[in-house]
Amino acid sequence: AGEGQALPGTHSPSSTVLTNARIAELTPDHQANLPEALVTAAPGMIRGHDDFVHVRGHEVALNPVINGVSFWENAHVPFSAGLSPMVIDSANVMTGGFPAEFGNRFGGVIDIVTKSGLRMRNSGSAAFSGGEAGRRSMLADFGGRRRGLAYYLFGSAFESDRFLSPPAAEAIHD
Repeated sequence: AGEGQALPGTHSPSSTVLTNARIAELTPDHQANLPEALVTAAPGMIRGHDDFVHVRGHEVALNPVINGVSFWENAHVPFSAGLSPMVIDSANVMTGGFPAEFGNRFGGVIDIVTKSGLRMRNSGSAAFSGGEAGRRSMLADFGGRRRGLAYYLFGSAFESDRFLSPPAAEAIHD
């Protein structure tokens, strides 16, 4: 009772539905980074040198829609607060022929439904990863409900030296 099921938005002829279970099967570094999760799990996408996901050769590639709200903000971690795949309950990744409601200015659309405490039953997860160029990330979420109140908590920290030139924070001339 009261546990509505998460459903991604309208499908297009070339769409892939990503579920939280499918994202959980990815390696930890792919789970912590939206571009990595998308290029690994959805066909027709590549990750460029700029950390953007490029769809069918479009430079302005993905239009993120989160719980029905379209965002023009770049959802890639090095350039903004980012969007973690960990918050995704289900996502419809459309790479062509998407409905008119999304316009025709992008190479693709990712229509995301976030997790809900109504379905989490006092559970959560955590992920830690590290890599080259000083990349480190830590993410955790927890959700549930109590006495008719549903809650979902998410927190993340990300650090990268990738765009420092030279890659040393102590360089006073940079």
